[in-house]
Amino acid sequence: MTELDRIIEWCVAAGHHVSQRPGESTLALTLASGGAEGRIEPGAGGDPICFAVPVHLGDEPLGQSTLAATLDGVAALRGPLVEVEPGRGDGCTAEVRVFVYPDGVTRHAVLAALDELRKTGRSVSDAVRSARQTRALLEAYSGPEPDSPTGGAPPPQTLGADTDDTVVTPPRPEEERTVEAPAATAAGTPAPRWCYVNAVTEVRDATAPERVAGHLQPGTWYEALEESGGWLRVRSADSVLDGWVDATCANFEDRHQ
Repeated sequence: MTELDRIIEWCVAAGHHVSQRPGESTLALTLASGGAEGRIEPGAGGDPICFAVPVHLGDEPLGQSTLAATLDGVAALRGPLVEVEPGRGDGCTAEVRVFVYPDGVTRHAVLAALDELRKTGRSVSDAVRSARQTRALLEAYSGPEPDSPTGGAPPPQTLGADTDDTVVTPPRPEEERTVEAPAATAAGTPAPRWCYVNAVTEVRDATAPERVAGHLQPGTWYEALEESGGWLRVRSADSVLDGWVDATCANFEDRHQ
Protein backbone atom coordinates (compact mmCIF):
# COMPACT_ATOMS: atom_id res chain seq x y z
CA MET A 1 0.00 0.00 0.00
CA THR A 2 1.40 3.39 -1.00
CA GLU A 3 1.46 6.46 1.21
CA LEU A 4 -1.32 7.99 -0.90
CA ASP A 5 -3.44 4.86 -0.42
CA ARG A 6 -2.99 5.13 3.35
CA ILE A 7 -4.02 8.80 3.33
CA ILE A 8 -7.17 7.94 1.38
CA GLU A 9 -7.95 5.09 3.79
CA TRP A 10 -7.52 7.31 6.87
CA CYS A 11 -9.65 10.11 5.41
CA VAL A 12 -12.47 7.78 4.40
CA ALA A 13 -12.43 6.04 7.80
CA ALA A 14 -12.96 9.47 9.41
CA GLY A 15 -16.02 10.15 7.23
CA HIS A 16 -14.41 12.36 4.59
CA HIS A 17 -14.80 11.69 0.87
CA VAL A 18 -11.62 11.36 -1.20
CA SER A 19 -11.33 10.49 -4.87
CA GLN A 20 -8.57 10.41 -7.47
CA ARG A 21 -8.81 10.65 -11.21
CA PRO A 22 -6.71 8.20 -13.24
CA GLY A 23 -3.29 9.61 -14.04
CA GLU A 24 -3.56 12.50 -11.54
CA SER A 25 -1.69 12.77 -8.25
CA THR A 26 -3.94 15.42 -6.69
CA LEU A 27 -6.83 14.03 -4.66
CA ALA A 28 -10.29 15.61 -4.56
CA LEU A 29 -11.39 16.09 -0.95
CA THR A 30 -14.84 16.70 0.56
CA LEU A 31 -14.84 17.32 4.31
CA ALA A 32 -17.37 15.42 6.39
CA SER A 33 -18.18 18.55 8.44
CA GLY A 34 -19.79 21.22 6.27
CA GLY A 35 -19.08 19.50 2.97
CA ALA A 36 -16.31 21.89 1.89
CA GLU A 37 -14.69 20.68 -1.32
CA GLY A 38 -10.92 20.94 -1.51
CA ARG A 39 -7.88 18.94 -2.50
CA ILE A 40 -4.88 17.01 -1.23
CA GLU A 41 -1.64 17.62 -3.10
CA PRO A 42 1.18 15.11 -2.48
CA GLY A 43 4.58 16.71 -2.04
CA ALA A 44 7.41 16.11 -4.47
CA GLY A 45 11.06 15.78 -3.59
CA GLY A 46 10.58 16.11 0.15
CA ASP A 47 7.98 18.89 -0.10
CA PRO A 48 5.11 18.75 2.40
CA ILE A 49 1.69 17.34 1.56
CA CYS A 50 -0.85 20.15 1.18
CA PHE A 51 -4.44 19.86 2.41
CA ALA A 52 -6.50 22.79 1.07
CA VAL A 53 -10.12 23.97 1.11
CA PRO A 54 -11.75 27.21 -0.05
CA VAL A 55 -13.76 29.39 2.35
CA HIS A 56 -16.66 31.47 1.06
CA LEU A 57 -16.59 34.95 2.63
CA GLY A 58 -20.01 36.20 1.56
CA ASP A 59 -21.16 38.13 -1.47
CA GLU A 60 -19.78 41.52 -0.39
CA PRO A 61 -15.99 41.69 -0.93
CA LEU A 62 -13.64 43.41 1.48
CA GLY A 63 -10.91 45.74 0.26
CA GLN A 64 -7.74 43.92 -0.75
CA SER A 65 -5.58 45.39 2.01
CA THR A 66 -8.20 44.77 4.71
CA LEU A 67 -8.77 41.20 3.57
CA ALA A 68 -5.04 40.45 3.38
CA ALA A 69 -4.40 41.86 6.87
CA THR A 70 -7.35 39.92 8.30
CA LEU A 71 -6.23 36.63 6.78
CA ASP A 72 -2.62 37.17 7.86
CA GLY A 73 -3.85 37.68 11.42
CA VAL A 74 -5.74 34.40 11.36
CA ALA A 75 -2.79 32.48 9.88
CA ALA A 76 -0.42 33.87 12.52
CA LEU A 77 -2.67 32.48 15.26
CA ARG A 78 -3.03 29.03 13.71
CA GLY A 79 0.67 28.18 13.50
CA PRO A 80 3.55 27.81 11.01
CA LEU A 81 2.02 24.88 9.11
CA VAL A 82 -1.10 26.86 8.17
CA GLU A 83 -1.51 29.35 5.31
CA VAL A 84 -4.53 31.50 4.53
CA GLU A 85 -4.62 33.52 1.33
CA PRO A 86 -7.28 35.41 -0.64
CA GLY A 87 -8.91 33.41 -3.41
CA ARG A 88 -8.64 34.42 -7.01
CA GLY A 89 -10.91 37.00 -8.58
CA ASP A 90 -13.78 38.64 -6.73
CA GLY A 91 -12.36 38.86 -3.20
CA CYS A 92 -15.25 36.80 -1.81
CA THR A 93 -13.24 33.64 -1.14
CA ALA A 94 -10.10 32.60 0.70
CA GLU A 95 -8.12 29.37 0.69
CA VAL A 96 -6.91 27.58 3.81
CA ARG A 97 -3.88 25.29 3.47
CA VAL A 98 -2.45 22.93 6.06
CA PHE A 99 0.89 21.16 5.48
CA VAL A 100 2.18 17.79 6.67
CA TYR A 101 5.83 16.94 6.01
CA PRO A 102 6.71 13.52 4.55
CA ASP A 103 8.57 12.37 7.67
CA GLY A 104 5.47 13.05 9.76
CA VAL A 105 2.76 11.37 7.72
CA THR A 106 0.80 9.35 10.26
CA ARG A 107 -2.90 8.73 10.74
CA HIS A 108 -2.92 11.22 13.61
CA ALA A 109 -1.13 13.92 11.56
CA VAL A 110 -3.52 13.53 8.61
CA LEU A 111 -6.65 13.67 10.77
CA ALA A 112 -5.23 16.63 12.70
CA ALA A 113 -4.63 18.46 9.40
CA LEU A 114 -8.21 17.83 8.30
CA ASP A 115 -9.51 19.13 11.64
CA GLU A 116 -7.27 22.19 11.32
CA LEU A 117 -8.85 22.96 7.95
CA ARG A 118 -12.25 23.08 9.66
CA LYS A 119 -11.09 25.17 12.63
CA THR A 120 -9.14 27.66 10.53
CA GLY A 121 -12.01 28.01 8.08
CA ARG A 122 -14.30 28.93 10.95
CA SER A 123 -11.75 31.43 12.30
CA VAL A 124 -11.51 33.03 8.84
CA SER A 125 -15.29 33.41 8.64
CA ASP A 126 -15.45 34.99 12.13
CA ALA A 127 -12.57 37.39 11.42
CA VAL A 128 -13.98 38.52 8.07
CA ARG A 129 -17.41 39.01 9.63
CA SER A 130 -15.84 41.24 12.30
CA ALA A 131 -13.92 43.26 9.70
CA ARG A 132 -17.08 43.69 7.64
CA GLN A 133 -19.02 44.92 10.69
CA THR A 134 -16.28 47.44 11.44
CA ARG A 135 -16.35 48.73 7.87
CA ALA A 136 -20.15 49.03 7.96
CA LEU A 137 -19.94 51.09 11.15
CA LEU A 138 -17.33 53.38 9.63
CA GLU A 139 -19.41 53.92 6.50
CA ALA A 140 -22.57 54.50 8.53
CA TYR A 141 -20.90 57.10 10.71
CA SER A 142 -18.33 58.60 8.33
CA GLY A 143 -19.55 57.84 4.80
CA PRO A 144 -17.82 55.62 2.20
CA GLU A 145 -14.07 55.12 2.31
CA PRO A 146 -12.07 57.46 0.00
CA ASP A 147 -11.40 54.74 -2.58
CA SER A 148 -15.02 53.54 -2.55
CA PRO A 149 -16.89 53.64 -5.91
CA THR A 150 -19.47 55.94 -4.28
CA GLY A 151 -16.93 58.66 -3.62
CA GLY A 152 -15.08 60.23 -0.69
CA ALA A 153 -16.38 60.51 2.83
CA PRO A 154 -17.96 63.78 3.97
CA PRO A 155 -15.90 65.71 6.54
CA PRO A 156 -16.66 64.45 10.06
CA GLN A 157 -18.47 66.82 12.39
CA THR A 158 -17.72 67.39 16.03
CA LEU A 159 -19.39 64.99 18.40
CA GLY A 160 -22.39 66.52 20.07
CA ALA A 161 -22.99 69.15 17.36
CA ASP A 162 -26.51 70.58 17.43
CA THR A 163 -27.75 69.12 14.15
CA ASP A 164 -30.00 66.26 13.13
CA ASP A 165 -27.57 64.82 10.59
CA THR A 166 -24.43 64.68 12.70
CA VAL A 167 -21.77 62.36 11.26
CA VAL A 168 -20.12 60.38 14.05
CA THR A 169 -16.61 58.96 13.72
CA PRO A 170 -14.23 57.51 16.27
CA PRO A 171 -13.32 60.71 18.17
CA ARG A 172 -10.02 62.41 17.51
CA PRO A 173 -7.95 63.64 20.46
CA GLU A 174 -9.09 67.24 20.01
CA GLU A 175 -12.72 66.10 19.87
CA GLU A 176 -12.65 63.99 23.00
CA ARG A 177 -14.77 65.36 25.77
CA THR A 178 -13.36 65.58 29.25
CA VAL A 179 -14.90 62.96 31.49
CA GLU A 180 -14.33 63.28 35.20
CA ALA A 181 -12.56 60.16 36.46
CA PRO A 182 -14.29 58.32 39.30
CA ALA A 183 -12.90 59.15 42.68
CA ALA A 184 -10.28 56.81 44.03
CA THR A 185 -11.47 54.43 46.68
CA ALA A 186 -9.82 53.97 50.04
CA ALA A 187 -7.94 51.03 48.60
CA GLY A 188 -6.52 53.16 45.76
CA THR A 189 -7.44 53.92 42.15
CA PRO A 190 -10.34 52.07 40.46
CA ALA A 191 -9.40 48.77 38.86
CA PRO A 192 -9.15 48.90 35.05
CA ARG A 193 -11.73 47.17 32.85
CA TRP A 194 -10.42 44.37 30.66
CA CYS A 195 -11.95 42.91 27.53
CA TYR A 196 -11.20 40.31 24.87
CA VAL A 197 -12.42 39.45 21.35
CA ASN A 198 -13.46 36.15 19.78
CA ALA A 199 -11.97 36.93 16.36
CA VAL A 200 -9.26 39.11 14.84
CA THR A 201 -10.69 42.65 15.12
CA GLU A 202 -9.58 45.81 13.32
CA VAL A 203 -8.39 48.74 15.45
CA ARG A 204 -8.63 52.37 14.30
CA ASP A 205 -5.79 54.62 15.41
CA ALA A 206 -6.58 56.76 18.47
CA THR A 207 -5.02 59.88 16.91
CA ALA A 208 -6.05 59.30 13.26
CA PRO A 209 -9.27 57.19 13.13
CA GLU A 210 -9.13 56.89 9.36
CA ARG A 211 -5.97 54.77 9.74
CA VAL A 212 -5.91 51.11 10.77
CA ALA A 213 -3.50 50.83 13.72
CA GLY A 214 -3.53 47.06 14.04
CA HIS A 215 -5.74 44.17 15.07
CA LEU A 216 -6.92 42.72 18.38
CA GLN A 217 -6.17 39.02 18.66
CA PRO A 218 -8.29 36.36 20.39
CA GLY A 219 -6.78 34.98 23.59
CA THR A 220 -5.37 38.36 24.68
CA TRP A 221 -6.71 40.83 27.26
CA TYR A 222 -7.01 44.54 26.39
CA GLU A 223 -7.77 47.45 28.70
CA ALA A 224 -11.08 49.19 27.91
CA LEU A 225 -10.56 52.92 28.33
CA GLU A 226 -13.83 54.54 27.23
CA GLU A 227 -16.87 54.12 24.99
CA SER A 228 -18.41 56.63 22.60
CA GLY A 229 -21.01 56.32 19.84
CA GLY A 230 -20.74 52.55 19.42
CA TRP A 231 -16.92 52.62 19.56
CA LEU A 232 -14.73 51.32 22.36
CA ARG A 233 -11.26 52.68 22.95
CA VAL A 234 -8.85 49.92 23.97
CA ARG A 235 -5.20 49.67 24.82
CA SER A 236 -2.88 46.66 24.86
CA ALA A 237 -1.23 45.69 28.14
CA ASP A 238 2.13 46.95 26.82
CA SER A 239 0.49 50.22 25.62
CA VAL A 240 1.81 49.67 22.08
CA LEU A 241 -1.66 49.37 20.55
CA ASP A 242 -4.14 52.16 21.36
CA GLY A 243 -7.27 52.82 19.32
CA TRP A 244 -10.97 52.37 18.64
CA VAL A 245 -12.87 49.16 17.85
CA ASP A 246 -16.49 48.24 17.22
CA ALA A 247 -17.86 48.00 20.77
CA THR A 248 -20.07 45.01 19.87
CA CYS A 249 -16.93 42.89 19.28
CA ALA A 250 -15.68 43.26 22.87
CA ASN A 251 -16.44 40.81 25.68
CA PHE A 252 -16.00 41.72 29.33
CA GLU A 253 -15.16 39.35 32.16
CA ASP A 254 -13.18 39.48 35.36
CA ARG A 255 -9.50 39.20 34.61
CA HIS A 256 -7.65 37.14 37.20
CA GLN A 257 -4.10 38.29 37.50
